[in-house]
Amino acid sequence: MIKRVNAYFSLVSLALIAVHVIYELFAYITMYYNPVLSALVSYIPATIIVTHAIISIICVIFLNDSIKILYKSMNRETVLQRVSAFLMVILLPVHIVSYNLLESSAGSVGYIVTEIAQVIFYMSLYTHIAVSVSKAFVTLGFLDDDRRRKRIDVFAMIICGIMFIITTVIILTSHGKMF
Repeated sequence: MIKRVNAYFSLVSLALIAVHVIYELFAYITMYYNPVLSALVSYIPATIIVTHAIISIICVIFLNDSIKILYKSMNRETVLQRVSAFLMVILLPVHIVSYNLLESSAGSVGYIVTEIAQVIFYMSLYTHIAVSVSKAFVTLGFLDDDRRRKRIDVFAMIICGIMFIITTVIILTSHGKMF
């Protein structure tokens, strides 16, 4: 039951992240910044994501998913899912205040470090999405065919790879214009 609830949180997170990314990329490209709208499309997804993370931690610790951590034969997707989630949790506070960090550190080493942190954050985000989407569909019972699951995995990897490239290019080129 708790895994199903968490799968719903993950899919809602995905939809809200899409809205957030689209708005923020629009803001970077057009140099339009609305603090109220930015906060709205930022803090709602962040709240859902933190809830998803807490439920995921509960699943790993209390629902015998922690036993899988010890297995050397743990599959690549599970390792990527957990490592990317860990990196996102660590980098989310930096991501949330990145605009202020970039503005206050323009031309310094802090600026470069913030840019690198942003790229790693987005790499972690898109990796986590790519390896997790089909797992959520399986958990919810929407997907039971292994061939379809593999196709969804490939599609998710392609879309997330493209989004990572687009996001990275826009952020790195736009920040130079902004500061």
